Amino acid sequence: MLFSVIGTPSALGFSGCSLIRMIADAAFGSHASINATFPDDIKKVWSNIDFSVTKAVVLFSTVPSKPLVDLLVSTRAPTVIFSDDFEAIVGFWEETQNTNSREAVRIATQAVCSINLIADTYILAVKRAALGRKLHDTIGNFCEFYGIEDPRSVAAAVIKHASMNPQSTFADFISQQQLVPTTQRKPENIRLDELGFSFEFMADQYAKIGLYKPNPAIFWPTALFLDAARPGEKIKGPIDLLGPSRFLVHGPYMHLPAGDWRVVVVIEVSENTSRNKLLVDVASQCVLAGVIGPLPESGLFELEMQFRIDDPFHPVEVRFQIMEGAIEGRLWLRQVVFHPVQNAA
Repeated sequence: MLFSVIGTPSALGFSGCSLIRMIADAAFGSHASINATFPDDIKKVWSNIDFSVTKAVVLFSTVPSKPLVDLLVSTRAPTVIFSDDFEAIVGFWEETQNTNSREAVRIATQAVCSINLIADTYILAVKRAALGRKLHDTIGNFCEFYGIEDPRSVAAAVIKHASMNPQSTFADFISQQQLVPTTQRKPENIRLDELGFSFEFMADQYAKIGLYKPNPAIFWPTALFLDAARPGEKIKGPIDLLGPSRFLVHGPYMHLPAGDWRVVVVIEVSENTSRNKLLVDVASQCVLAGVIGPLPESGLFELEMQFRIDDPFHPVEVRFQIMEGAIEGRLWLRQVVFHPVQNAA
């Protein structure tokens, strides 16, 4: 019996997987566990499982790659998906993994976009709203989904093994697992000086992404982008063009859902009297799209590129490169917006 489980890297995701593992033990006596991101992760463990003894396998992934998703879809394996809120994922990584706010935000974009890749009839989606349900009912629902006989007996065994009260909720189970936080992240706890932009704004962008929902337009705050002249530092105001041909801006290495996109980039130029050429491209493992053209002397300008994201597991960056040496001029990055092609005006 294969228990396929995918969950965001959060208290809901990890506790949900723990609950499924308890169900597997209660129903089959024991189980083998596989944590996977790529199909090869399964192969490494699968060949060593003694199926004459082990009757159940729990396959768990927090950020599945597209090849892994394609494999699960092809097998038509029933899959429970624990899909937590953006704020909860960020809070979990900050509080349990000692991760800084910027990296926690990046991980949250990866998790939300990777899980959104899965759109199949053989899934049961579990969201934060399920935390208030009785644990007994939650276990029974999972048993029915996986086709396990006598779900009441299995639920009773799991609750006893977990030392939970029969009236406990799923939220109580998560609290007992000591995986914090069980509530949404409070934006005021995020250090805005570290992020350089409103956390609430970023969370709102990615809250629009969901299973069976069309991709929304996504704004990336300019404060996410990095100054190529100061490794690891965010851009702050205008970039001086004075100097040799070079990269000016890159990043932010966040993630986008799978699909076709049109990115609209707005820049402002001033005092560029000697003119120059600017190359702007979108990259994710390789260059996905690019545009090159002359930089005007001054003004506000817009450029567009169209590209496709096949695997949201990989981060995306937008890069700006001046192609010739410059003796003057300044450039501001004003706006970067991604529009799903099917919804583009």
